[in-house]
Amino acid sequence: MKKFCLSLVCLLLLVTCASCKSDMKEIQNLNFATALGVDFKDGQYQLYIQLVGLEAVAKTEGETSPAQTYISTSSGKTLLDAYFELYKSEQEVIIFSHISTIVVSEAIIERGLDHVLDELTRYYEYRLTPWIFATKDPIDKVLSTLGLFKQSSLETLLHHPDRSSKQSTMVRPIKLYQFFREIFEPGKTTYLPGITITESQWKNNLKKEPKLTYSGAFFIKDINYKGFYILDSIKGIRWVSKGTERSSLKVPDGENQDTIIVIDNIKTKKKLVDSEGGNYHFEVQLDVKASIGNKVNDQKYNQLLTETKEHLTKEIKDLFQLGLEEGVDFLDLGHILFRSDFESWEKDKENYLDKSEVEVSADVTIQHASAFKNKRFEELNERGKTN
Repeated sequence: MKKFCLSLVCLLLLVTCASCKSDMKEIQNLNFATALGVDFKDGQYQLYIQLVGLEAVAKTEGETSPAQTYISTSSGKTLLDAYFELYKSEQEVIIFSHISTIVVSEAIIERGLDHVLDELTRYYEYRLTPWIFATKDPIDKVLSTLGLFKQSSLETLLHHPDRSSKQSTMVRPIKLYQFFREIFEPGKTTYLPGITITESQWKNNLKKEPKLTYSGAFFIKDINYKGFYILDSIKGIRWVSKGTERSSLKVPDGENQDTIIVIDNIKTKKKLVDSEGGNYHFEVQLDVKASIGNKVNDQKYNQLLTETKEHLTKEIKDLFQLGLEEGVDFLDLGHILFRSDFESWEKDKENYLDKSEVEVSADVTIQHASAFKNKRFEELNERGKTN
């Protein structure tokens, strides 16, 4: 009898458990947000959420389904209002923990990033690892731009800027936690890489196809917007920013001819040398490893080495001079002054830049001529053949 009762109880438990409704959801019934955009216009915050179809991410062999990208747009007096406006039209639960990039507009930077950054740290699903960009273009168009071969938006520099930076770095990409760390440092000038949509560089079967590209950089100091500058005007920023992996330097040789030097290893040191007498003398030291990308004339090795040093230092000096004219501390000298001489920084933190001078030196090693990587110039130099 006891065995019968025990069996009956077990059977009832199995039936009850089997009939319970589970709180778990199938993956196809969830919407995974992959990117977030924030703008401010007409007195309201504009929130953009990018959703990419899972079939575009995990394709099986033989399937050629086109990439599907949904962009949701909502607005509110605060960013949180915009979120709850979004929830009114969501078809399934939106998961925010997979966001890998954030795009903010110039209007948001001008207004101040305080509110946006505050919202991004309060919701538990948000991580601090997404890339962060700024743009002057409509954010919905930026988030809708596809990769090559009709790949989804996930296969663009918006989500993987580190991939393209390995071939060429003009402005270093930055993650949200790195930006947080820099933006709240006293006296520090940081920047967000700018992106835009170009329709002039890529064609698909002779038809223009829009693609994302870097446009320049948006500079910020103490949460205050200092301005946007195009790539050509701030070439020297790549030599003084951490995160530059590989870049090219044009070394003029005669009329309308340039030798291309490829730099793929650079170490930069910036320090305060002297702060007496009310003036500040800084020093920027470069240690560069490079190779010859092409050679348009019969330049001697030592001549090419000298010209490379000259043009490296010139780009940094030009950047410093532009900063003096625009009132922007491109070389981030204020933070160096803060850390090295706090009393001077407290006294002159509003006008230290006008009292600053910069000396730039470069130690350059051209290791090989690309095609002959096994024969390094150091080895040839020992044999007296570098000339």
